Amino acid sequence: MEYNLLVLGPMEKREGDIVTGRSITRRLGEILQQMSRSLQSAGAAFRVITPDAPSQNVIVQMVLDYVEQADLVVIDLTGGRPNVAYEAAIIHALGIPHIFVSQDEKVPFYFSGTQVITRFNLDDDFVEGSKSATQRDLYDRLAFFLSSADARGDMSANILTSHFEGLPLVDISGPSGLALGYFINAVMRFIAPGGFSGSTCTLTIEQKKRIARLFKTRSKAVELKTLVVVEPPSLLKKDWHSDWQQIQAVLKAEGISVERGAIETEGARGKRGWSGWFYSGGIRKGVTFCIDLPTTVYPLVDSPRMTRLKKRQFALEGKQAEILKAVQHRSLEHMLAAFRRNLKYHVETVKDRKLDGMVYSTLDTLVADVRNVI
Repeated sequence: MEYNLLVLGPMEKREGDIVTGRSITRRLGEILQQMSRSLQSAGAAFRVITPDAPSQNVIVQMVLDYVEQADLVVIDLTGGRPNVAYEAAIIHALGIPHIFVSQDEKVPFYFSGTQVITRFNLDDDFVEGSKSATQRDLYDRLAFFLSSADARGDMSANILTSHFEGLPLVDISGPSGLALGYFINAVMRFIAPGGFSGSTCTLTIEQKKRIARLFKTRSKAVELKTLVVVEPPSLLKKDWHSDWQQIQAVLKAEGISVERGAIETEGARGKRGWSGWFYSGGIRKGVTFCIDLPTTVYPLVDSPRMTRLKKRQFALEGKQAEILKAVQHRSLEHMLAAFRRNLKYHVETVKDRKLDGMVYSTLDTLVADVRNVI
């Protein structure tokens, strides 16, 4: 796995053709390359990107393009440059994992409450066992990024996410709208006081045999324990039907079968009926649960951001096209993670909710989660 590591900070100063100040980002990029080579033994590496261009118009567009592809950004705040602060704000708003460094001892006011590696040693090359405390600190943070998806989430936290209760600005639209819709139309109907979970419902089940060209149905009163929401196993790289077949195959291998059914209601609390998949063994015993793969997240593959990335990929060839395809896949993962964060955020806002009313599961944890429910 190769992650895109973008380096932002003060660039080369020029007065006409005369260089009046060295490029800090270029030097920082060299050190990060050295660190990346040292980290390759962990099975992952960084593709270090250091934007540099002769004209202001070119560099602005270049930086925005690289930001769109970045998995991690290292930002040098040395000198308190306004353009660097603007770039940092973009990174914060997008919720991209990042690390701040500065050669200065003090940092600009708005960064005083964030973690910054100050007095950073930019002069010495990095070698394993480096005696430079600031270089070791940066190296450890790169290793932390590679350690897990949760670590990458922690490195996205910033002033804006703190203000908006853990959500980056980009999560306030797009995936968050889908999460809110799913929360209201599905999850809320299970976890709210008086909801389906933990209550006795009339379940109408579709029979497999056809009689007179119609599905035969039967109704039974069952206790509905919970709603198991399964994250798309392909991380949105496949369609809903392919993902659902994979989920059913995993359950079937463990002797767990599900069947289509619908909950009938009398309009209590304004609830509508619910159609979904229910645990067959539980239906026979009168105690079952519902399992759902949210269809609502799949339109993310055609979101404006993904459409833009696809268009850019089609215009490229070879290695660059492969890089952009990998960026698309990681972008889908990020949006799906944003959907998950927002859904859990809304669940936690429900007063007196049924704590066991919903289980959020992945393909890796599905069997164990289902066994716990059974």
